[in-house]
Amino acid sequence: MIMRVDPATSQAAVLSFPRDLWVPIHGTDTENRINSAYVRNKPNTLIRTIYDNFGIGIDHFIQVDFCAFKTLVDAVGGVAIPFEYPTRDTHTGLSVPAPGCFNLSGDHALAYVRSRHYEYLSPKTGKWVEDGFADLGRISRQQDFLRRVVAKALATGVYTPSIARGLIRTAQQYVVTDPDLTLQKMLEFAGVIKALDQGNLRTYQIEVKSETRGANLVLIPRMNGGNMQAVISVFRGRAPLLETPKEPSNAPVAAPAAPAAAPATTTATTAAPQGGDGAEENVKGIVPPRDVRC
Repeated sequence: MIMRVDPATSQAAVLSFPRDLWVPIHGTDTENRINSAYVRNKPNTLIRTIYDNFGIGIDHFIQVDFCAFKTLVDAVGGVAIPFEYPTRDTHTGLSVPAPGCFNLSGDHALAYVRSRHYEYLSPKTGKWVEDGFADLGRISRQQDFLRRVVAKALATGVYTPSIARGLIRTAQQYVVTDPDLTLQKMLEFAGVIKALDQGNLRTYQIEVKSETRGANLVLIPRMNGGNMQAVISVFRGRAPLLETPKEPSNAPVAAPAAPAAAPATTTATTAAPQGGDGAEENVKGIVPPRDVRC
């Protein structure tokens, strides 16, 4: 996940990469899943792979492990997510037994954002239905969760300097950063996030198509579309993050043929606020509606 932030305008944008994205890996003569470029505590291969394939330079690096994630979520008192139906993922341990507003603590939030086999209980058939977008759906839920955790942090005062300093120091034992990302710079970043209007946080993901490589089903980047080029321009610093936002439409995402998609009321939309750069957010899968407040 890459975040571009403009402190002058209090705007931010996030770009996510599916773990099964099939690309040439920096320093090798082979192609592989992009997650193979990630080596714990050694980000350079991944950073160079992103630059080689997408032309996006990385200024700072933050590696957040599971303990840090849970610490941050618990520090804001959990994050509330609206669920229309009972939900589960037997692979991660996610379990929401009933519809309604569910406050996710650290452990449960981790199970939610890691979910690739996300299922809801259909009220019509009484059977569990899986989100057919798999990892792309997970990315969309992660980005939605990011919006909500930032909003919760702002509401609870986590970004005030004294609280932020203590929280960063507590989490540092679980977090790896580049040498230039000092505590002071983290506090400055926290100040930018504090000033961020939630309408000014845009989220994107790399557009893909499914193909088979050997015995593996992988995702191939689709870079030639006008929207993807506009998105990449934002993260290369060649286009503004956002101009005047407009409300997204209610057009549902078209799900793959199998398995069946979730009801349109819980499925996000591809149409989104238009920035001056022309880039549209490209959400996929089962995601809580943004306008729902728990």
